Amino acid sequence: MQIPEGKWRFVAYLDDGEWVEVLETGPSELTVEDGRLSGSAGVNRLLGSKAEVPLGPVAMTLMAGPQELMDQEHKIVGHLNEATEVVSGMSGMFLLVEGLAVLELVREGTKEADPHV
Repeated sequence: MQIPEGKWRFVAYLDDGEWVEVLETGPSELTVEDGRLSGSAGVNRLLGSKAEVPLGPVAMTLMAGPQELMDQEHKIVGHLNEATEVVSGMSGMFLLVEGLAVLELVREGTKEADPHV
């Protein structure tokens, strides 16, 4: 399954069964262009060689930052690496692991996210 091209913003992720809103204190975006991924989940830059699920390992730079952003980044990148499905609409997208939504994104410029599934 292909992740739709465009600029996306991470909105929320699943952590121990609870949805957590993405902190707005660091960059949290994903760009899909020409079948490749790039972006950030808080501190480090993300790179992916393909935009098709399963993504395989997503590469990251290795900078340090505030612990809460590092924790968020760890969860988001883990979900990216484990994703098995993509469900997308006009303004939003969920990445799923074995049928369970774990990561929510919205197209850049979208104000509100769709309700969590």
